[in-house]
Amino acid sequence: MTKIIDKIKNVPLNVHFLTARKKYTIGFYTGGINLSEWNDLSKTRQKEVLSKEWYLRWSYRNPETHKLVRQNNIKAGVNYYNTKTDRLQILNTFKRNLELLLDGGYSPFNKDIENFSIEKQYTANEALDFVLALKKSTVSSRTYNDYYYEVEKFKKFLLKHLLLKSNINKVTKNVVVRYLNEILNDSSARPRNNSRSNLSSLFTLMKDNFIIESNFIKADVSKLSSLGKTDRTIPNDILKTIADHLKKENPSLLLYIKFVAYNFLRPVEVNRLIIKNVDLKEKRIYFKAKNKQNFKIKRIPDILVEELLTLNLDKYDPDDFLFTPSGTPGKWDRDDNGRREYFTNKFKENIKDKFNLGAEYGIYSFRHTYITNLFRTYRKTMSFNTAIDSLMPITGHTSKEGLVNYIHKIDADIPADWSADLEFIL
Repeated sequence: MTKIIDKIKNVPLNVHFLTARKKYTIGFYTGGINLSEWNDLSKTRQKEVLSKEWYLRWSYRNPETHKLVRQNNIKAGVNYYNTKTDRLQILNTFKRNLELLLDGGYSPFNKDIENFSIEKQYTANEALDFVLALKKSTVSSRTYNDYYYEVEKFKKFLLKHLLLKSNINKVTKNVVVRYLNEILNDSSARPRNNSRSNLSSLFTLMKDNFIIESNFIKADVSKLSSLGKTDRTIPNDILKTIADHLKKENPSLLLYIKFVAYNFLRPVEVNRLIIKNVDLKEKRIYFKAKNKQNFKIKRIPDILVEELLTLNLDKYDPDDFLFTPSGTPGKWDRDDNGRREYFTNKFKENIKDKFNLGAEYGIYSFRHTYITNLFRTYRKTMSFNTAIDSLMPITGHTSKEGLVNYIHKIDADIPADWSADLEFIL
């Protein structure tokens, strides 16, 4: 036995059974506790642990000294998630892919390796499906649906340009910008920016999972500044054309527009309406105002009550959305932006494209139009200030100054003709 031990001792260091030693170690830092203790912790203590940063920590054996050397921690957004389950799922995904990367031959000490990729090469279709599956595990169902619809649109674009089955690295900045430009040309800067944000989030996940080297969307594709509101008031002849067409072709879209026109709601506020928000007995509507958490209350004018009564809203679930793609109340698992984009596109298809209306006309234009209409009616018998005071509780503006600025912005206060008052005629 002694002779064998001596032989082992005399083996040169550089071949001292290094092949039997693992090249790396990977572990998790989980807020300073052993996760086996999690269920024994109080809720307060669990919250405290989640308030700390979690990360994947790893070491790799230096090929010269043969010692494990600690590498940079990997967080990659894991701390945006607020539950133990979500964080562990993300950390395990990072660990699995890092192991695949290291077992495939990558070494942090090999400075000559450029653009190293793991053996698995993803097509654009596979990469998008992979990160979409990760999103499903980590976000709400409504948020997931927005990513799902974005991926479906992007896949159709890639398929049209013969890139869907190509390597994901063929999806370059140029490709993404062309996709975003198509959205911009069909709608406006806001939907384009929403799509950019969705794709950027997905490409970040691809980077974090070693599918691509970097997220060029976040780094190099800029968010566009939205232009000021271009919506104009709509002339009466165009209003009649729109109403006549929608009465036959899309009554649900017409009713949606009437909430904007008669109740002066913003489209995003109409999107949020559910059955229990509409009290036809008291003629009240309860809604979440734009960028507000608390509910506001408005009267429903009789012109709208009469139409709502014909819908027999009491036969629907109180939590059903009032407006859905089916044309009747029901469930709709999309967020505010997704629902707004749906109706924006429907208005474009049914009205703007059919009657060749310019970018200055949109659903929001109906709010401008009917505030202008009501203000000018009041001004026939009221002073400017009295008209503003009468209009404030109807439009829902929270300050007189805000409504005055709005009236001036949409040029609702156009004076009567002054020709007869001129002292000298040229």
